[in-house]
Amino acid sequence: MGKSIESIWKDGFLKDDQLVVPKLNDLYNQKSIHIIDKILRMGKYNLIYLVVLAAFFLVMGVLIGATYLGLFLCILIVAHIVLALKHVKQLREIDKFVNSYQYIKSFDNWLQNSISEFMLFSRFFYPLFFLSFVIQGRFTEDGDALINVLISKVPDTTLVFGIPLFLLVAVMLFAGLLAVFGGLLYKLDLNIVYGRVLRKLKEIITDMEELRR
Repeated sequence: MGKSIESIWKDGFLKDDQLVVPKLNDLYNQKSIHIIDKILRMGKYNLIYLVVLAAFFLVMGVLIGATYLGLFLCILIVAHIVLALKHVKQLREIDKFVNSYQYIKSFDNWLQNSISEFMLFSRFFYPLFFLSFVIQGRFTEDGDALINVLISKVPDTTLVFGIPLFLLVAVMLFAGLLAVFGGLLYKLDLNIVYGRVLRKLKEIITDMEELRR
């Protein structure tokens, strides 16, 4: 990917009549190439990880007798992959016949749009991920045992489909919190994995903009 970016950026980001243009152009072209290449490489590895994870959940679901759970988790992750591939396609549509500054700005705009859509997606992903385990647990022996213990401790509790109402309320409240804060959870996860390179990208763009003034 580095070579393809180098071929894109034949022109620098500074005007030709500025002093020390060749050195600065080369320095920031190389920095830009390096950081974008790193982000794309990490994204590629993340996609591979998601494919493996989807297959893992599906296989494990079948092996432990929780086929529906495994299938549902697989579908959730595949939806994540489909969204990621959509943004990969959008990245390929960015105009490549521009200088390094214009390209890196377009790349950053694409990146911010991708992050916004994944934050929205996460508001559905996390609650559904949580609820899938809760629903599966309800139909296990351990789940039945837990419900029986709760009923015995609070015998006057209202039951809904054989489940204590307070337990249902607690589950739905937690799922609601995951929906509200799902975007923030995604942002936290993103910062853990990509935080360093994203900050570096911002620094390079800021430096380029300062030098272009």
